[in-house]
Amino acid sequence: MQPIPILLVLLISTSSGGQKPTEPKDAKIPWAGPRKVIAIANFEFKTTKISSGAGGSAFSLSAGKARAGGSDSGPTNLDIADANLYSAGISDMAKTTFGDFKGFNILEEATPGEATIKPDWILKATVTDLTVRSKSGGISLGPIGAGKGKFTNRVVLDMRLVDPVSNLIQFSCKAVGEKSSQANTMALLAKDSSGNTVPVVGFDDFQESALGEATRDALQVGLKLLCIEITKQGWSSTISEVRSMQGVPTAFFECIAGVSEGDKLQVIVPGEPVLDPKTGRRLGETKPRILGELVVTSVGETIVEAQGVGGYTPEVGTVVRPLTSKAKAKTSP
Repeated sequence: MQPIPILLVLLISTSSGGQKPTEPKDAKIPWAGPRKVIAIANFEFKTTKISSGAGGSAFSLSAGKARAGGSDSGPTNLDIADANLYSAGISDMAKTTFGDFKGFNILEEATPGEATIKPDWILKATVTDLTVRSKSGGISLGPIGAGKGKFTNRVVLDMRLVDPVSNLIQFSCKAVGEKSSQANTMALLAKDSSGNTVPVVGFDDFQESALGEATRDALQVGLKLLCIEITKQGWSSTISEVRSMQGVPTAFFECIAGVSEGDKLQVIVPGEPVLDPKTGRRLGETKPRILGELVVTSVGETIVEAQGVGGYTPEVGTVVRPLTSKAKAKTSP
């Protein structure tokens, strides 16, 4: 009998009914404030095993075909042949998903010698569940194998936005993506007896599969959940330039959402971080110094113009944020 190869089983399928409600789209994702720069780290796998829908555990490989007996008794764990390949591939899917959202700029790896931009956060994620389930038996595993029945493709991601300086988690969420399918073709990556990885199907095929669609859905869900948490913190922006507009000093800063003409904003010098001397952990920050107020005079697609209130002259490098409810009450007529 030939040695049992290490397999990564992927489901290439045609999506059908029975799926969960439509995943959140960009327009439904809440956002306020300027774009944030995110670096996306390669996704991790919590385990080197995935689950297939085959209930049996006997596998054989012959002439490029792998077969397994199946039942509705539950999934069988299979070893991932090359987790790095799929880790990098899912990370690239995340770059596209998050890059399509107007709230983020995605930081690519810099070429040696190039100036690098410091990211606001690093997106780290772990694939904690990668499952293809079927209630029908006799599933054929291989590039030309086929089976009929109802399949559920499920991906679970634990996602974190991490501060690049302190390495502390700022925001986190658990995102689940599921897709149903009826027709399927199984493909695999296998390691031969010498330990060499033999790719039969590439990552592009995975992206087009129902399992790939479930992964994309999970990324969309995670994006929405993270944005909800971020917007709870409120937004701030930095004055990039001050020009004289018809003799009036006017501040320019980035803000893609969250302000309208006539809004009043607060200008501050942010507080200084307070660190634990033993651990270096950031405990918080000192109270910010309030410099004055601005009123918004123009809102473009990404740039906002605002002028000082009560004789205040804006300065480059100071921080703009929405007025707090207490500050609004003080300035109300």
